Amino acid sequence: MYKTDMIYGRGGCGKTWYCRSAADHFGWQRTLWLHTERPIVSFDYHLWTTAEPWGVRYLPDATIDDIIKVVQPLRLAARGHKWQYDLVVLDGITETDLSNFSKIEETSGAKDGRQMWGEQADDMLRLFWALRAGSREPPQHLGLNVLITAGVRETPHPTIPLRKDGTPNMIYGPGIRGQWATQHDRYLNQILYAERMGDGHRLHLKPSGNVIVKNDWQHVKSCPQSVIVRDYDTGYNAYKDVLDKCGLLVANAKEA
Repeated sequence: MYKTDMIYGRGGCGKTWYCRSAADHFGWQRTLWLHTERPIVSFDYHLWTTAEPWGVRYLPDATIDDIIKVVQPLRLAARGHKWQYDLVVLDGITETDLSNFSKIEETSGAKDGRQMWGEQADDMLRLFWALRAGSREPPQHLGLNVLITAGVRETPHPTIPLRKDGTPNMIYGPGIRGQWATQHDRYLNQILYAERMGDGHRLHLKPSGNVIVKNDWQHVKSCPQSVIVRDYDTGYNAYKDVLDKCGLLVANAKEA
């Protein structure tokens, strides 16, 4: 099977780290990484990222059209039963959301706010459609696995705005604005929430309380509420651990 997933959370919570574990799982030679965040000098990408045709492609200030231009050839190749990659990573969609709306504002002319947000909503629909995992038999969409990272969006709880201690009671969801803040999950198989815990991470696999999580396989008995892992555990792969916990076998992993 192939799937489109999203992992979201605050900066430093382990989103990129999780995507790197996915690239290790599928193999960097079969991974296309679209990096829209600012380059981090201290971040050590894998050796494969220095070579073409695979590797990290830095796309600062990328609009949605910029992302689709990179992805569209993969969709066309899939129709001819040709797949160069097994994994595409978009790191991340929050930056693309902001850059795209900035471009709309710059070229808006006489458009009012509603028209601009309507254009943004249409663009986001095109992006999610372009990143659908699909299948290879028969060829549909990309025919590969997709991972998307996002920042976190905090909104007040609609019925319980304050906690007992008087602090705001917030709901956490992916950092996407407009109508897609609540409608994006129809195109995703998994939405995981990541949070920092000391020198490790917690990956939420099931929705709980104030955390928005989607998991098409949360009914599997072996799937826990969350997974806690330490940074840089030798021989440990967080992406594979999530697959195992959900009882999934994803196509074209290099271990398969």
